[in-house]
Amino acid sequence: MNRLPLALLLALAAAPALADDLGQDIKSSATAVGHGIRDGATAVGHGFRDGARTVGHGFRDGSKTAGHKIKQGAKATGHAIHKGASTTGHAISDTAHKATGSDAK
Repeated sequence: MNRLPLALLLALAAAPALADDLGQDIKSSATAVGHGIRDGATAVGHGFRDGARTVGHGFRDGSKTAGHKIKQGAKATGHAIHKGASTTGHAISDTAHKATGSDAK
């Protein structure tokens, strides 16, 4: 029976050291979980940022291309209208000259 109180006394003496180790393990585990959450959130944020940047650049580039095409189309239309108006103007002028009998240009 002398051994039981001695074993109990030794167990009680070792309990604070075991509690400190357990507390340290819990603290380091919680720190690791916190860092994992932080790193995961950072990666998700960067993914959203990069995706939004890619979409924005796509819209910008598409808008530039569409703008250039519209400009080219408007320029071609303007040239065609100018040529048609010029031809019509010359035809009216020639008809007027013929109608009045003057061929002087």
